[in-house]
Amino acid sequence: MKSKQFVKLVALIICCSMFFMIPSTALAKSAIDGRDLTPAKINGDKFKIGYIESAEFVNYPASFYYLLKGLEEIKWIKNIDHIPFQIGQKVTKPMWSYLANKEVSSSLEFVEDFHYTLEYMNEEDKEAMRNRIEKNEVDLLIVLGTAAGKLVSNINTDTPRMIFSVTDAVKVGISENYERSNKPNIWAHTDPERFERQLKAFYDLFKFKNIGIVMENSNRAKAFTPLEEIKKLADEFGIKLTVKYVDMPINSNDYDRYKEDLKNAYNEISNEVDAFYITVAAIDYHWLEETLDPFYKKNIPVFSQLGGKEVAYGALMSINVSSFKEIGQFGARRIVQVLKGEKPEELTQKFVSTPQIDINLEVARKIEYPVSFNLLLVADQVYLKIERDDE
Repeated sequence: MKSKQFVKLVALIICCSMFFMIPSTALAKSAIDGRDLTPAKINGDKFKIGYIESAEFVNYPASFYYLLKGLEEIKWIKNIDHIPFQIGQKVTKPMWSYLANKEVSSSLEFVEDFHYTLEYMNEEDKEAMRNRIEKNEVDLLIVLGTAAGKLVSNINTDTPRMIFSVTDAVKVGISENYERSNKPNIWAHTDPERFERQLKAFYDLFKFKNIGIVMENSNRAKAFTPLEEIKKLADEFGIKLTVKYVDMPINSNDYDRYKEDLKNAYNEISNEVDAFYITVAAIDYHWLEETLDPFYKKNIPVFSQLGGKEVAYGALMSINVSSFKEIGQFGARRIVQVLKGEKPEELTQKFVSTPQIDINLEVARKIEYPVSFNLLLVADQVYLKIERDDE
C-alpha cells in the first residue's frame, strides 16, 4: 500500500474513529495481474464501442474520462490529451465526437452515432436504440447511470454491457449480487457501502443530532440521493433526519424560481438541524455561498455528497468515497478482459476506492470549526477560501 494511503488510513482512524476499506491503485492493478492485456482486434477489425448514459450529469464525464485514462494506461488508446473535458462539465457528447473523429486507437472504434442520453429521448428513440443493441451493432457498450443500466440490462443481446455510476446495482435489479452479476453479458461496478462510509465519517467528526437534506421532488433526484443510507445512519445512531422538498426546474427559464425555492428551503431547515448534507440536485455551485448563508450564520457544518466544486464554492467538506481515477483503472481492465474473451458475468465487479477528502478553510472559519492537524494531513484538496467568479 502506498505511503500516502497508509497515512490516510491511520489519520482517519485517529480523527474519525472509523476504518475505511481502502485498496490502493497498485491493488487495482494487481487484481488481474497475469492476464494478457495487450491491445488486440476482432478478426483483424477494431472492436466497435457504444455509449449510453442516463442523463447529463456531472459525474458521468469524469467517470468516462478516467475510464479512458485507464485504457490509455494499458495502451489501448492514445492521443487523448486534448479531449474536451474539464472537471465540473455535464456533457459527454463532445468527448465522444473527439474519440470518433481522431485516431486514438488501433484496436477500438468509438462509433460516432452510438452515443445516447436517455434524458432527451422519447419512446420511439429508445426503441430504435434497443433494436440496434439487439442486433449487436457494437461489440461492447459502456453504460453510465442507474436508469441506463436498468434499461440495457433487460435487453436480450449478446453485446457485453459494462455499467458504471450506479447507486446500487443489486437493489435496482441490474446485478444479482455485488461480487458478480451472474446475468449474461452484464458487468456493473459495485460498492454498496460507499455512502454509508461517507456519512459515518461525517458523523464521527461532528456527532450531530439532526441532519437535514433538501431534495428535488423527482425520480431523478431520488435515484441519486442515498436516502436509505441516511435513514439507516439515523436509526443506528439515534439521529433525527429532516427532509424538505423543492420542485426541480422544468427548463432553463425556471432556474430563478428554483433558486428562490432552494434559498427558502435552506433558510427554513437551518432553524431545525445541526448538520446539512447537499445531495445531488440541479443546483448551480455558483449559488452556494449565497444559498448556504443561513448555515454559516448558525455555525452549521455543510457536507457535500459530490465534493469538488461544491466544496470550492461553499460547502465545508466532502469525503468522496468513489475515486474516478481508481474506478477508471479497474473498469478499463475489466473492459479489456471482456474484449479478449472473458465473460462479463463471471468477473468480479466490487471495488472500494481510496476516499478523497476536500475541505474549505474559509467556510470552517465562518462556522467557527477548528480544523485539526490530522484532518489537514489527510485532505486531498484544501481550499483556503471560497471560490468566487468575480475575484
